[in-house]
Amino acid sequence: MCLQEDEEGLVSLPLKLLVISVVATMSIIPAADALESMHYKEFVSRCSAQLQGIIRTCQLLSVEGPGSARGVTLDLRSQGTPGMACLSIGGGYGRPGMCSAVLELSNGNRIIATAEQPSVWICSEELEALLVYSCLLELRFECTIVPGGVCVTVKVA
Repeated sequence: MCLQEDEEGLVSLPLKLLVISVVATMSIIPAADALESMHYKEFVSRCSAQLQGIIRTCQLLSVEGPGSARGVTLDLRSQGTPGMACLSIGGGYGRPGMCSAVLELSNGNRIIATAEQPSVWICSEELEALLVYSCLLELRFECTIVPGGVCVTVKVA
């Protein structure tokens, strides 16, 4: 049995453990950033699909004509930051956004979906934009005749 080799191993062990802990600590930050980035991309993709669903529903109701109605459930919850700040659907006649759904995120970014083919006037029952601040909600859409034409009105159910 050679005691000298064992002593060298015992002396270098704390240094090896220190190097391993420093390397592990340095790799945690990029891994956490990558995970947060993945959550953000998934959130944006999911929200974009839900906004497109709102637009498709409005276009379908517009084609079906006055009296047709549908409900849509939205889940805009985020697992991290940023999250939802405000959802704006439609707007007053002739105003920008009258054919759009805009989700504003807490970091200032926006996700926008617009009804283009066919173009549809979307508004609240007050003929203005519907502003929503809740992440979980159910919306009720109805194609109606209003002064100025046909529109799809939206309200929180």
